[in-house]
Amino acid sequence: MRIGAVFVPVVHLQKSIAFYRDVLELNHVGTWPEEMGADFYFEEHKQYVSLVTVKEKQPLEFTVTDTYKNSYYNFTTDDLVAYHLILKGQRC
Repeated sequence: MRIGAVFVPVVHLQKSIAFYRDVLELNHVGTWPEEMGADFYFEEHKQYVSLVTVKEKQPLEFTVTDTYKNSYYNFTTDDLVAYHLILKGQRC
């Protein structure tokens, strides 16, 4: 068993598509009808990420305790410093 997809709420679909495609270098599979979302996958693992268009910005984390919040997902890299430099070079 494996996760089929992770769904990420976005307000600006086209801007988000450009970020996931051009900055994170995910493969853009396609855009949903009526701009309701878009699908991507990581080349190495064929793991899907789907962007879902929402009307309002959604929280990126959930509350665990009064003093601790946790993100819904995270990305990993073998070289965080190098990847940070790539993102800075692209003005992210």
